[in-house]
This record gives sequence, structure tokens and C-alpha cells, in this order.
Amino acid sequence: MIYFKIILALLLSVLPFFYISYIRPKEKTSPIWRNMFTALGTQMPRLRAAKNAVGKFFHRLYEGMKKSDNFRKFFSLITLLLMIAVQFVDFSATMNVARMIQDASQDSQQTAQIIAVYGPLMTRPHASVLAACLSLTLFSYTAADWLLTRLHNRRKFFFGVALMALIVLFSSPRYLIVTEVLEMMLMAALIYPNKIPSQDPKGRKPIPMVKEQQQLRKAA
Repeated sequence: MIYFKIILALLLSVLPFFYISYIRPKEKTSPIWRNMFTALGTQMPRLRAAKNAVGKFFHRLYEGMKKSDNFRKFFSLITLLLMIAVQFVDFSATMNVARMIQDASQDSQQTAQIIAVYGPLMTRPHASVLAACLSLTLFSYTAADWLLTRLHNRRKFFFGVALMALIVLFSSPRYLIVTEVLEMMLMAALIYPNKIPSQDPKGRKPIPMVKEQQQLRKAA
């Protein structure tokens, strides 16, 4: 779990660049990108099929979130589950380091080496509590929708949270879990679209057209 935590931290740090370069590709504005994706697609048909499948899934999810609360609830639930998974990995890595220190407690020199190497990977208890509290905001769909929408629409709020995540990261590596949770929340807010209001009047159903009017429209 210790090395898995390191790999996960590296993946989360690369995720924003992956989103900019892949999820929102520049192939429309640059022929280099378009030619590169075409060449890769001809040489690797499986990669092209996987790319198309992932693209269709995200497109359907993104378009569904514009109109349906169910899609928005599903997206917030997936984000919450990913946050919980990251916190579980972080907690397991901290417990592994604690067991290593306990097993080497009889040898002071070995204990000092373990603390020097793996000590920064031990998350502080109040950092874990703070990360859990941040994740709790997504348990309620109303709170999750309000938070992700504000982060998506207000740049100052978005960059303020991003700056806070960087400050927490550089203050101590033992607060890494807080930065990871904030980064996942910001990435979710980037994808989260504004909901398109329904055109039908609230509390009323559209009046069905008379068959004669429908026939007249078809004839026209």
C-alpha cells in the first residue's frame, strides 16, 4: 500500500494535464494533434476502440448531467467513492509504516532509518479527519450540487481552493491526503456542467395536440 499511495499521488498530480491534453484535445485547432491521433488509431485499433468507447461514455454522462438530476447524482456519487478509495489507500499506507516502525522498535538505528524514509508518508490524524469532513460534503446531493456548481462558475472561488491545496501540500507531506481530496473536488467541478432549466411549466404537463393539427403539420 505504501508504493500504491506514491503511484496514486503521482497519477493525481498528472490528472489535470491529462484532462487538458486528452479529455479536451486540441485536434480542432492543430493539425499535429489530429494527425497524431489518426496515426495512433490506424496502428492500434484496440486503443482507438477504447478511446471511442470512453469518449461516448463521458459524452453521454456530460450531456445527461445538463438535463437530469439522476446523472448529476451518479457523478457526485462516483466522485465520493473515489475520494473514499483514496483515503482508504492513504490510511492503509500509514498503518503499514506504523507496523514497520513497531517491528523494528528493538533496533534504534533501523527505526531511525524507517522514520527518515517512510515517515513523511504517515498522514497526521487530524489531516485524515479533515479529508473525511471534506468528503462528507458530497454525501448530500444538494450540498454537492451547490459546491460543484459554485466551483465551476466562480473562478476566484476555484483558484482560491486550488491555492489552499498547494499551501497545504507544501506545508508538510503528511497533509497530502487533504490536497488529494481537494484536487479531486476541483477536477469534478471542471467536468460538472450547469443544468439546463426545463422549458415545461412547473406542475403542468404539455397539452397534447389534436390529431387534426398533427395531420395539418405533417401535410405542411
